[in-house]
Amino acid sequence: MAEAIEHARARHRARVRSSWPAACTTGGARGRGSTRPRAATMARRTRKRPVQIELQLRTWGGRRKGAGRKPSGPRRRVPHVRRPEPKRAHPQHVTIRIVDGVPSLRGAEAFACILAIFRAARGRFGMHIVEFSVLSNHIHLLVECEAKGSLERGMRGLNTRLAKRLNKLFQRKGKLVAHRYHARALTTPQEVRNALRYVVLNQRIHVERNGRRLPPEWIDSRSSGLLFTGWRRAPHDGGRLPDLGTSSPRTWLLRTGWLAHGRLAFDESTPTGPPRARSSTHGADSCNASTTTQRRRDPHEERRRAST
Repeated sequence: MAEAIEHARARHRARVRSSWPAACTTGGARGRGSTRPRAATMARRTRKRPVQIELQLRTWGGRRKGAGRKPSGPRRRVPHVRRPEPKRAHPQHVTIRIVDGVPSLRGAEAFACILAIFRAARGRFGMHIVEFSVLSNHIHLLVECEAKGSLERGMRGLNTRLAKRLNKLFQRKGKLVAHRYHARALTTPQEVRNALRYVVLNQRIHVERNGRRLPPEWIDSRSSGLLFTGWRRAPHDGGRLPDLGTSSPRTWLLRTGWLAHGRLAFDESTPTGPPRARSSTHGADSCNASTTTQRRRDPHEERRRAST
């Protein structure tokens, strides 16, 4: 009985072995004389022929001349690029612009609100406002910074205070500051003097460009001109002065360096040439605070540069 069973098993093995492919019964990777089967699909698989993929070249975008977002208004905005790190020895001329449709900032209530903001922000994050001028739709500041991040953090906090307080005063909501503030480092005494003249006498510049004449002793009450110590003669009798939220200059350039080019006169900003045409927005002027144009008009500075 046992012999019959073994004989049946042998015949079954032979029958199964005869149905395998020849490659499975010969020696291969599984060892010499191995009888373990491989999958028929693995033995007969053929490699697919590679297909060349075409390289699609882009015909739009990328860095090229004229690329980027185009200006959406009549005034060019401050580009969204990384600002240079401000140096402690160099004052900064900063301009903050307000969106259209907001009441004038030179009103009594609005100006009082701005002074309260300046007093609350005095010295915050190491930023100090030395001189300022409030126009109808923008503000000029001369600030000093104690550290690298003082200007960025100080201006962020100042813009936030302006937006919250002025929106509450004007009973409005939404955006108040038009776009990024413009900042320019003042590195020479002549640049500092030009910036001081531009900021402290800014309202006189606008008024006289429109054809009006102001008294020679007139000082803008919406600026820090009353506390400015660089006039050729004092504008007050030395009595009690209001707190405008400004700080005394700490840098050599703003303290004494610019005085080498002479003190300022009350009517020094008298413009030359025909009056400017009034624009649709109130109180418009250059965001770059044309100190470079004023510097080119100085013949002594040009001769000094030519000799060197």
